[in-house]
Formats: sequence, C-alpha cells, structure tokens
Amino acid sequence: MENLELELEKNRQTEIVEPYKLPDGWKWTRLGDVADFIGGGTPDKSNHDYWNGIIPWASVKDIKGKFLFSTEDTITEIGLKESASNLCEKEGLILVTRIAPGKAIISKIQTAINQDLKIIQTKENKLLLKYFFDFYEDEIKNLSSGTTVKGIKLDVLEQIPFPLPPTLAEQQRIVNRIETMFSKLDQAQEKAQTVLDSFETRKAAILHKAFSGQLKIDNEELTIDDWEDTTIGECCKLGSGGTPLKSHPEYYENGNIPWLKTGEIDWNDIYDVEEKITNEGVENSSAKIFPAESVVVAMYGMGVTRGKAAIIKIPTTTNQAVCVLQPNEKLNNRFLFYYFMCNYWQIREQSVGGNQLNLSGKIIASFPIKLPPLNYQLSIVNFLDTVLEKENRAKEAAQTVLDQIALLKKSILARAFRGEI
Repeated sequence: MENLELELEKNRQTEIVEPYKLPDGWKWTRLGDVADFIGGGTPDKSNHDYWNGIIPWASVKDIKGKFLFSTEDTITEIGLKESASNLCEKEGLILVTRIAPGKAIISKIQTAINQDLKIIQTKENKLLLKYFFDFYEDEIKNLSSGTTVKGIKLDVLEQIPFPLPPTLAEQQRIVNRIETMFSKLDQAQEKAQTVLDSFETRKAAILHKAFSGQLKIDNEELTIDDWEDTTIGECCKLGSGGTPLKSHPEYYENGNIPWLKTGEIDWNDIYDVEEKITNEGVENSSAKIFPAESVVVAMYGMGVTRGKAAIIKIPTTTNQAVCVLQPNEKLNNRFLFYYFMCNYWQIREQSVGGNQLNLSGKIIASFPIKLPPLNYQLSIVNFLDTVLEKENRAKEAAQTVLDQIALLKKSILARAFRGEI
C-alpha cells in the first residue's frame, strides 16, 4: 500500500503532458487536484432491515440526464451505517459512474451511493466539472479496464488532465455560454426524442387498425366478422433447417448457398446473408433450400429476436432456429409478415422451455389467423407498406437529428474546454 501511494505521489509530481495549448490565464491540472472522490457501497441484500427506507440510494441505473431528483432504490439508516455506502449530504454535488464509466450528474437530493459511483467534492464550478465529464466520457471509457464489466480505477481517474479556467467567475461565464447554446439544442432534441419514443406506439396502432377490420378499402366495408377463421398451419407449409457440422470445413469453405440465422431476421426483406454453405453441407445436414418469398420467423432467443419475421428474397437454407412458412393460394406472404409484426408480443408469450424460452413449428402452426379475401389482403398490405414506410422515415430522421445534436454538443464542449467560447 505504501509503495502504491508513493507511486501515485510521484505521478502527481511529474509534469502534465498538455493535450493542447490553453488561453492565457488557464492552466493544466489533474482531476485529482481539483476534486475529491468519495466511494460507496451496497447494504446486504438479504437483510430486509437495510432496504426500503427513507434514504435514496443511487446506482448506475439512476445516472440519467443532468440532475438527479430521485432513485429507484432506498435504504434505511441502519443499512447506511452497516455498509460501505456513503451519503451525498449536500445538494448540488456531482455523482460520476466508475462502472459504465464517465457518466456524471448533479444530485438535487441527499442520497447514498453504491460502489459503482463516486461523490465528487470540488471548490471549482460544479456544473463546469459535470460538463467536463460529458465532454471526456468517451476517453474515460477508453481508459477503463476489466473483462466482464468495464470500470475506471480511481488512480487513473485522478490523473486525467483537466483544463482549469483562471477564476470562478470565468468558469461561470463558460457554463452560462454552454447552457445558452444547449437550451436551443435541447428543444430540438426533445421533439426528436418524442417522435422516436412514440414510434412503436404509432406502429402498433396502425397494425391494430389494419388487422381488426377497421380499414375502409376501395369504399368497401368488410367487417372482421366476414373474415375467415383459420390457423397458420392450415394455410402454410412449415419447415425448418439445420446446421452443418462446424468440424467439417468443406461444408462451409467456398460455399455459395445462403444459410440464414435468427440474428439476421429483423422485420426485413432478406436479399443476402452473412454465411454460405456448400452442396455437401446441405446434403450432410438437416439444412434445406427454401424458395424465395417464403416468410421466416425466429424461434429461439431470450432477447428481442424470438418472434421476429422477415421475407427471404432469394432461395436460402436456414439453421434449426428458423421456422420457414410457405403460404398457400389463400394467404399473401406479406400479409402474413405483417400478421407476425402485429402479434409479436402475443406470439412470444406462447414460447416454452426451461432455461431458454423457444417457439416451435408446432406452436406457430397452431396460431389462429383471420383471413379476408385475397384482394382485401393486398389492399391492406399496400396500405401498411405506404404508411409504415413514412413512419420509418420519420423515425430515421429523428434519430439523425439526435445524432447531429449529440455531435454539436460535443463540439460546443470541445470549444468550451479549449477556451474558445
């Protein structure tokens, strides 16, 4: 321990390598010279006397936005006393993440913290320091270490060069300029985020309208009571694939037959796939070549993949986790594709299994489906193609705006910490 302290002190005494030239009056220092970092801890989860008390207890999941007003978890006074958790006793102090590193927030409450956070005490302008963490977040991630979970060590955090303006008044002036510019960007950001957040809700409403018989197509009123009740298995031929043995390189090397996996199924039209197999691979496995325009559904996976559908636009083989559906003459393939999109969450609920929930061809075949006449299906498909394409364009535009705003904010912060605003 003594050797470590001597090494850290030696590092502090070495001259700071200046990343760039600062204006007159500014100076390069280190974060450890302008801030004290106080750690936290977690009360014993098995002791109910430590939890659901009156003291807010912050963890990484609470570090969102600019200010902290509340936390998901609370602890008791004895939980605070009997653990390594520390209390951020004053409002306005900075909390910064050590795990998922570099995110900072200004606490507007007195809160305890867990071991993945640090309380920062400083005599400098707190908002300026918070904005520095926003500016330097990517670099802090690069300085982090760890295998399963990345984190930044305290001694590394303390050694980060910090460009210090000469006076508190100058620091406040810089903060005021940053916030003036950010306020305009925040208005645009809020509007774009609203479009993005409401996308899934709007899409679900459009699909529900289409599949509940609420569309009036070509002035023809056809209620859902007039649609035919059937099942997927009664109007589709179902199949699945297989995986050639990985121990046989001849099944894969120089292959030209598409081989589809579940991760490539994402409400899309599939014109190409990541992997190819050989004829020998097909002949020596359960893989089969399915025709173009078949609908494919992902059957396995605990994440969001299970239950998603796509349409293959090329003849392709699949692995065993993909269900392939070939509709008969009564069912349009794209109508079926949108049926899976409309019923995605209900379909996922039918999954079975122990450690991993899966769908199966048998389960999918049993799903009920209501079929309007084929011409009506085509009209519904045309409606959905048009409306959902507009929604997707709006979503992409909103995401582009958010990406541009993030870049603009980084640019403003870069200028701020170079003394250029």
